[in-house]
Amino acid sequence: MEKAVDVFKASIKYLFYGWILSVAFLSLYNFGQIDAPQNSDKLVHFAMYFIMTALGYPYFLKFISSKKLISVISVLFACSFGVLMEFIQYFLPYRSFSTEDITANCLGALICGIIIIPKNRLTINGQKI
Repeated sequence: MEKAVDVFKASIKYLFYGWILSVAFLSLYNFGQIDAPQNSDKLVHFAMYFIMTALGYPYFLKFISSKKLISVISVLFACSFGVLMEFIQYFLPYRSFSTEDITANCLGALICGIIIIPKNRLTINGQKI
């Protein structure tokens, strides 16, 4: 059990960077026309930025000792990244800018910051990371 936590701590940088790159790719790639119910992507936005915030917390923990400050930085980083992705989409002819997407991104980050991070519920097999 302790070994799993050590592996997670050692690989958090790669998980966090990989998640950021994945979100950037999914946000900027031209998938063509996708037939999906209107606004069904908001849940995906929420989840992607919720996870980004959850991965950001242990990543920033390596650099900052204050857990409250790390919570704020993790949420602000995810929200800022979401705004940046939407801003870039504004200039892409095959994507569109959406304030609703920004709202879903920031809500995902904020809910993660409120529910998981302050109570340090980030665990692997019951062991806090």
